[in-house]
Amino acid sequence: EILGLHRKWLAVGVVLDELSVVHSVAKLVTNLLVEGRGGIIVVLLISRSSRSTELFDRGDGGWRHSNALAALRDVWLAADSDVSMIHVLDPPDEFYPESPAVATNVELALMMNYAAPLAKLYLQLEATCTILPGFVSAIRDYIDRIRDTQWLMILLTKSGFHNQLIQTKVLPRFAELLVMFPDIPADTLLWDFVDIVS
Repeated sequence: EILGLHRKWLAVGVVLDELSVVHSVAKLVTNLLVEGRGGIIVVLLISRSSRSTELFDRGDGGWRHSNALAALRDVWLAADSDVSMIHVLDPPDEFYPESPAVATNVELALMMNYAAPLAKLYLQLEATCTILPGFVSAIRDYIDRIRDTQWLMILLTKSGFHNQLIQTKVLPRFAELLVMFPDIPADTLLWDFVDIVS
């Protein structure tokens, strides 16, 4: 039990950046929570790049996310979603290197390290993706079918880091790799990571 919560079977990470649309994220998270039936935790990370958009503005007490987070909260409450399954990370500027070009790997590493103790599996999704009905059930059924097989990652797409199901026991190692090579995209480092842990 962590943070007063039982460990879930799946943690889903989503980065809120300037390309994110609040309504799309709210719909995505709501659908995940409904389909997950209490077995999913969603971790939203407010990207450093989003702080320059009108969704997130600076208030006297630090970053004030009134527009975006209030909109997300309203949608989730209207949908009767369990908001305790939604964790929002807003890393301070001190966590970031001086070069803004390497912020993405730092953000992914922070999100993975946060999510690792919360669930057995981790899935990174893009903020604008849409999940089809039955998506979560299909993943759970597939994992049940291969439960006697050893695996670290299940490819849900053929390319990139997003949409890959990863066992959380290896997430801290991938996070270390991302921080060690901040200039190399996570999509590229993924296959080196697979070679290292397999």
